[in-house]
Amino acid sequence: WCDSLETIFDLQGEEGTSIIELGYFKLKLMYLPKLMHIWKNVSHQTHCFKFLKSLEVERCDNLRYLFTISMVKVLVRLNYLRIGNCKKVEKIVTREAETEEVWSKINILNVELENLPSLVCIGITESQIHISKLRVDI
Repeated sequence: WCDSLETIFDLQGEEGTSIIELGYFKLKLMYLPKLMHIWKNVSHQTHCFKFLKSLEVERCDNLRYLFTISMVKVLVRLNYLRIGNCKKVEKIVTREAETEEVWSKINILNVELENLPSLVCIGITESQIHISKLRVDI
């Protein structure tokens, strides 16, 4: 448990700064009740997350969305996404600005959504995302 963490990755002021590129990796975030942002201030030019293959988010009750459109553009190799027991998650992808658009189709092989009572939508249109396998448990 970490009761006070609100943001995992905040890249404010990191433009032009050399950020180490990580190899293929998985990220699992659990029991972070104050978490509001997984990614903050990430532009489509940020490449340090492009090798993220798997993301699991569990019991992050203050989180309202997982990705901004800018962040989704970076996650080109995300194969597995699992979100479970997050009380306030309303959508998976949100727009930072009204005019922000997805440039190319997003492909995620496997998505699992479990016990998300506030979930309203994915956040982007069906033509902008392809999910090979979707499992939803209410």
